[in-house]
Amino acid sequence: MSEAFEFLIARAHNGSGRITIALLAVFFAAAALTTTSCGSGSNAEAQPPPAAGATAPAITVDNTRVSDQITGFALNNDFTRLFFTNKPAPIINLGRTDKVYQGKLVQARAFMSATILYQPPLSVIDDAHFVGSDDPDAATNDLVAMRCKPSDAALVQPLMASWPNIFKAATSDLANLMGYTPADCPAPDASYPVDQRVYCAALGFSDSPNTMVPLVLQNAIDTGATVFQLTGTAFIPTGSTTGANVLYDLYGIGAGFSGLGYSVENSYLVSEGGNVPLTAAQALEQSVVTEYVLMNVPLTDANCRCVRVSPYDSRDMSPLNWNRVWSAGRLDPSDGHCVVRSRLP
Repeated sequence: MSEAFEFLIARAHNGSGRITIALLAVFFAAAALTTTSCGSGSNAEAQPPPAAGATAPAITVDNTRVSDQITGFALNNDFTRLFFTNKPAPIINLGRTDKVYQGKLVQARAFMSATILYQPPLSVIDDAHFVGSDDPDAATNDLVAMRCKPSDAALVQPLMASWPNIFKAATSDLANLMGYTPADCPAPDASYPVDQRVYCAALGFSDSPNTMVPLVLQNAIDTGATVFQLTGTAFIPTGSTTGANVLYDLYGIGAGFSGLGYSVENSYLVSEGGNVPLTAAQALEQSVVTEYVLMNVPLTDANCRCVRVSPYDSRDMSPLNWNRVWSAGRLDPSDGHCVVRSRLP
């Protein structure tokens, strides 16, 4: 097994920066604390029996994608968030707090991932690349790594980041922020506020079952593409005039969002000028780790630990151990902000 894992790490750092699905399975197998040891013989029957409590990679991934049938909330309750910032304001929430409208945060929810998918530790920049992010300037940006284990799912309302869930969230969040109701629909053309048009499109989505998976997916993806391309008068809290920008304002959804519930690896790379042009085949191949949106609540409410690490040489190439983030990232007791450190724990 050690040789297979070493091969996986080598592939993670090669020029393409991509990991195939087969290698991903090896990664998850290595990540489990009680995985089966690999024997040297070629006969499968010669392999030692699975260790007690061993988890197959398929089960590991499946557990990150299961939702409660009643609430729709993800059953996973161990989340990570990684980003880079040069803004001096203390980090006190899961997402941005700099834009407020009538006393409410404009960014309603923030993206997070499943901790288990990054164990054993990868480098900081590999973690970032898996979620379609990058560090624009390692010499000036602080690294923020938060790990959250919410004790009450209702406080954070974790949703796998699929188009159907985003439509549900947008309907609820725009109603809360802007006061929209079904009586405000339809909003058929660009003479209406673009956020109202987003609300109506999300409200009108119907996720009807179909035995033909391509068709049922097309229904969701087509609606998402329509929302992205909507235009209208300005979204008052931010001035945005496109549906894509409204989704960015509300959730941080950008050009690399697929709506399949997976982050698209390497969809944003500073070395390639930002958003990377991808074919459908590439985007699907690079859809690797499960992503969620959680309510943009204070770190204390989501039971988070968080470290904010200043720049230093090779920081982004260093291993990011999420267990150490948890042990060393107790929030500042004064106001619950992310603790500042000079180096990774």
